[in-house]
Formats: sequence, structure tokens, C-alpha cells
Amino acid sequence: MRSKGGRLKYFMMWDLFSFVTVFIVFAILQWYVDPSYDWQVKANFFWVQYLYGLLSFPFVFLILPLLKNLLTHSRPTAYNKYGQCV
Repeated sequence: MRSKGGRLKYFMMWDLFSFVTVFIVFAILQWYVDPSYDWQVKANFFWVQYLYGLLSFPFVFLILPLLKNLLTHSRPTAYNKYGQCV
């Protein structure tokens, strides 16, 4: 019998690791920045967002139709995008 979470559990652990890593990098960068340099704070935030985007690469596989069904074991429902039953 499989445990709850299945394969998605590893994706969530990766996302948590990515978030914590990016948060620590941002905190370290901000530690050495003078708060009066607003442009440097914005630049650090941009690069941290860029890093988080790169670390989110494994989630690209969830967009692919065949792999999405394999990983999530979900079926389409009878609801449209507005939440109405059709």
C-alpha cells in the first residue's frame, strides 16, 4: 500500500527546499545592503525571483498532459472554469 502524497510529496519537499534556500539567499543579500539604496533592494529581489523560477523547473512536468495524469491520478470534473456544473 502506498503512503499518502505519492510522488507529489517529493515535489512539495523540493518546493519547500527551494523557498527556504531563496529566502536565506535574500536575507544574506539584504544583510549587506544599505536600506537607503532602494535600487539595490529591488535588484536583489529580482535576482531572488529569478533563482526561484530556475529552481521551479521540475514543476514543468506537471504541465504536460500525460505526465500530469500519471503524477496526480486526477480526472477532469464536470465543472467549468467558473465553478458551474455542466
